[in-house]
Amino acid sequence: MSNKIQLNMLENGFDFILKSFDDLDNDELKYTAIHLYSGVLLVLKERLYHIGEELIFENPKKFNKQSLKNGNFQSVNFNTLLERLSEHNASISEEFKTELEWLRSERNKMEHFQVNVRLDALKSHIVNILVHLIPYIKTELVHNDLLDEDDEKLQVIISYLHQYEEYVQAKLNTIEKDEGIKKKIIDGLECPLCTQETVFIDGGEAYCYFCETKFSDFKEAYINENFNLYEIIKDGGTDPRNECPDCSSESMIYLEDSLSYICLSCGVLYSYEQLKACARCEVNLAYSNDPYEPAFCDYCLDFFKSG
Repeated sequence: MSNKIQLNMLENGFDFILKSFDDLDNDELKYTAIHLYSGVLLVLKERLYHIGEELIFENPKKFNKQSLKNGNFQSVNFNTLLERLSEHNASISEEFKTELEWLRSERNKMEHFQVNVRLDALKSHIVNILVHLIPYIKTELVHNDLLDEDDEKLQVIISYLHQYEEYVQAKLNTIEKDEGIKKKIIDGLECPLCTQETVFIDGGEAYCYFCETKFSDFKEAYINENFNLYEIIKDGGTDPRNECPDCSSESMIYLEDSLSYICLSCGVLYSYEQLKACARCEVNLAYSNDPYEPAFCDYCLDFFKSG
């Protein structure tokens, strides 16, 4: 059992972020900025806390359990927080840092002075911060088993963002600009959670670059979301799953939008012209080198050889 004190920093951070959404809906962008900044910092402090309790003290030498429990200590400041995260390989990206520094500056002005900021500019910065925040939460907290991916407040945050048009467009633009990600994404394959065509499959592992979800069983999630196998079996419909000629799993499906076949297990991709129904059994898919010549699956080829 962990001997760390439960500070509820992450829960409080999520509360601030959710409050910022209420402000955003009411065009209270001043308070959106203030609450969002506070929420993001608490999320980052939570990550630092799991690296070392004493690190969230501005002066780690003054660390003691009772002060931590009572909240009677000087918490790490913004610059020190980012430095320590970087020192322990949990740093935020330069783009994220730049956006946070801008928000920090504007938030300080808003708290102490009358500030005139263009609403569209402020909203743009807020959206950019959120675009960087979710991947950080997933990578540094969820994927390190410090936060359950199904955490209720996290899911409320993600659900809100996936319905917020400015966020969706900004996130897709970020993906579009990354050539490395664009080459990995499978055209026509929708994520079963967010419905965006931003999924990458490699060697049995699948990841969505839009909702930042790492799937333990992408095949099951995709099939359950897109097909009702019970009704197909009951009513005599066509099972969408085919045997993959590469890994032999019943995971190969046809993507109508991109005219291609994709294996939901191993990720191998074939164009419509590269595969066709076996000319003998008419069940399994077979490699096709010539559209005018019959193609045979491995099972039928073995049958011919044995005869």
